[in-house]
Amino acid sequence: MAAKVMDCDLVVIGAGGIGSVCAVKAADLLPGKKVIVLEKAKKPGGATNFGHGAAISDSTWQRNAGATPKEPQDLSGQFFDFLVSKDEADAKKYFTFMPGKGPNAPKVNIDMARRVDKYKDLDDASIGPGWWGTYIIDKMMECCKKMNIPVLTETRAKKLIKNAGGKITAVIADTKDGELQVNCKACYIAAGGFGANFKKCKEVWPKVILEQMHNLNPPTLTGDWLTFAEEAGAAIDLQNTMPNVQGPIHHPYSYTVTNMARSSVMQLQVNLDGERVAEPGGRFGKEVADPLVYSIADQDSLERAGETVAEIIPEELEHELAKNHWREAVAEEIAVDEKWGYGQHITKADTLVDLAMKIKIDPLVFLATVEKYNQEVKDGRAASKFPSGFFEGSLPPMPIKNGPFYAIFGQRFRQCTHGGIVINENHEVMNAQGVAIPGLYAGGDCVTQYVVNTGPRPTQSDNPLGGGPSIFGNYIATPGGGIRGIPKGISAAARIANYLSNA
Repeated sequence: MAAKVMDCDLVVIGAGGIGSVCAVKAADLLPGKKVIVLEKAKKPGGATNFGHGAAISDSTWQRNAGATPKEPQDLSGQFFDFLVSKDEADAKKYFTFMPGKGPNAPKVNIDMARRVDKYKDLDDASIGPGWWGTYIIDKMMECCKKMNIPVLTETRAKKLIKNAGGKITAVIADTKDGELQVNCKACYIAAGGFGANFKKCKEVWPKVILEQMHNLNPPTLTGDWLTFAEEAGAAIDLQNTMPNVQGPIHHPYSYTVTNMARSSVMQLQVNLDGERVAEPGGRFGKEVADPLVYSIADQDSLERAGETVAEIIPEELEHELAKNHWREAVAEEIAVDEKWGYGQHITKADTLVDLAMKIKIDPLVFLATVEKYNQEVKDGRAASKFPSGFFEGSLPPMPIKNGPFYAIFGQRFRQCTHGGIVINENHEVMNAQGVAIPGLYAGGDCVTQYVVNTGPRPTQSDNPLGGGPSIFGNYIATPGGGIRGIPKGISAAARIANYLSNA
């Protein structure tokens, strides 16, 4: 018998973005019903705390600005309207219109112009906390407090209870004070991915997950749901899961420098042996790129890359990425590198030999690589086979010949994983026979979604991530708990509210 028992209509496992949105929206739709949120970490948010931006379309703000409305309203628009409805004055403080490039331009795109106040002095504009993710979590936690939705932190869900008819009736969790049983009529699993579980990631993606990767996962994202969901009869599909692995890019430092290092003019990236890598700046693919690289530039290509970044960033954005202070960003990182001798920021040298020595690469190998690259530039053969720059094709690659010379460090990193618990288009969790488990729903980074009878299923036989056939129908996506996946919490809440209203 659990040390403590609580009762509710809906229990949400995970106080990240999609879980907290679902909890608040469900409470909106079910006045008088009780909602409880369980969170394993000491603080809510999970990987959403890292979230930067979102692709919003068809919100009321955008419609009022002249955008053509859609029927029915796009889910992202519904989500933004929901977010604004909780505190429109505060939303106007942080969100603004950006110049649009499509037929509805100008001013139909929405973004945050600056970080939320408590994080406004952080340097790295490329990642949270302080951007969309933080705003969403803070606003949902405010709503939970006002709506009397308990958010129980340091509470790790470990078991789902079903009745004789197979319906979900309770969740068992561990707390600091002992075991807790939360009796419920429905449960929504929004527990995030398992990116912090290196052993499991390596098991699922042995060709992709490398020990040298920088880890940007919250430590609590270990995938407890892999056990308790499967024990409750949920189908788990790890063949079609995906790791959020990126790079090698210049991260988690300046976003401005990241864009420079990935621009079309800087096509030479070398590994720690001084050899040119196969996929400069690329994402995972058949050929997995080296985990640690340097983007090489001379003064001319560095200047052109900086100018390219300055040309494309909207001036309405106030953060470091938009101020186009690329010279200051470069100088700051060079100063850090020279002070500490890391070789993992931006390294500067007057000659190519000195640059190679500073980044601990054999000068003879390095010089030969640069010489070969310069000849390929001259012959028009230097562009990457796997283009990855934000401005790919806008400018041709430039040779490396006029000092001073620069080496911009880049590394592959892993963040969230996407996929696992099998759900249908109604957010219902499916069992191994493809039948929905009554009262059990899931969303975000811990799910793999299927729709039925949508034609041939695309093959993934050439993908090192795997992929295979399924009885569930056509695999369409792992919705994700990132900023682009969070709006699904709105539609999940509607499905759950309908279920509870008819229970």
